[in-house]
Amino acid sequence: MLVFFSVILLEKAKDLRQKINEYRKITLAFHEQLTKLVQSSNKSFNQIERELGYPRNALANYRQNSKNPSTKRLKELADYFGVAPEHLLGRDERYTYDKTILLFESLKMESKQKFLDYALRKLGRENFEKGIL
Repeated sequence: MLVFFSVILLEKAKDLRQKINEYRKITLAFHEQLTKLVQSSNKSFNQIERELGYPRNALANYRQNSKNPSTKRLKELADYFGVAPEHLLGRDERYTYDKTILLFESLKMESKQKFLDYALRKLGRENFEKGIL
């Protein structure tokens, strides 16, 4: 009986560890994306905070305290920078890739072939066959 509970506790600990690691990845991605967007806007964090009506150092606190914004604030920031909330969380590239694959897989075989023929013509069949692309 004790062994059974030990196994359950170990699995729960493993699940918790995975969730913590996923949260850390999302948090890190958010901070990286936010910093890139602020830098590309040629504005300071404080200037953006003022424009959004946030308290002073609110954005800096996200970076320093390693926490993510609320859903509402995430949406406000995404709207401000003109990006999807998924972009701020570092998820959009994977999401777009997955969505594209699902769309391609949903096509009938004839449509898949037409798409591939078009792509090969567009990319240059010779380069594709040589393995350059």
